[in-house]
Amino acid sequence: MKKKIESFECTCTYKTKTWNTKVSDIWCCENYVEFTVYCQGTKLKSYLGMGSNGNWICFPEIDKGCGLAELHDYYWNLEKLCKVLENIIDATSIASVLKEMHVNLNLWWDY
Repeated sequence: MKKKIESFECTCTYKTKTWNTKVSDIWCCENYVEFTVYCQGTKLKSYLGMGSNGNWICFPEIDKGCGLAELHDYYWNLEKLCKVLENIIDATSIASVLKEMHVNLNLWWDY
């Protein structure tokens, strides 16, 4: 069963640069969350879930993904995302979105 969640924006910061990132098309499914992130000219279709070894995120349109810590662990997730995404802006945006999801969405697997 899919449940649609309201779109939201979050503020992202890297060094002295600050920008807004929009998250839309958010669907909570039985064992994953599907959403689209718009940040600084980039559109990233994203899938977030939890497996037996913890949280994960994948970006099918660019054939990349990685394991994650808990959603609120911004710095650990940023480090992992920097290894798979093209640039620090995209990685910072996704890490910020994950932290915002932890704070404002009641995801079923958050500890």
